[in-house]
This record gives sequence, C-alpha cells and structure tokens, in this order.
Amino acid sequence: MEIKPTPRKRLIPRRKVAEQLGVNVRTLKGMEQRGEFPPSIYISERIRAYDEQALDAWFAERSRQS
Repeated sequence: MEIKPTPRKRLIPRRKVAEQLGVNVRTLKGMEQRGEFPPSIYISERIRAYDEQALDAWFAERSRQS
C-alpha cells in the first residue's frame, strides 16, 4: 500500500494580505468579522494567516461579480 503525503496549505500572513489589497489590517479584520473575507487562522500566538486557496477562491468570486 502506497501512502501519499497530504498536501500542505500555503499560509499568507494577514499583514502581507492587507498590503497586497492596499488596505490596513484593521479593515481586513472588519471584513473578516462581517463575513466579507475568508477566515484567518492563528499560526503563532500573535500572528494570523490566510489559506492561499481560500484567498484564490475569494478573488475568483469577486472577479465573476465584476
């Protein structure tokens, strides 16, 4: 029986995502709390990050709406 490795999620820190979107981290937190943005996860005690696949899906959905 062959065991295949589980694909790892690529996580992008919240600060970097905010920079890429041109918004401040507080704005991003608000969008997340209102359900307008994918949820983040803790990667350390103080740092939150987003799953790259969830962000890709969010961007794709916004592109379809435009």
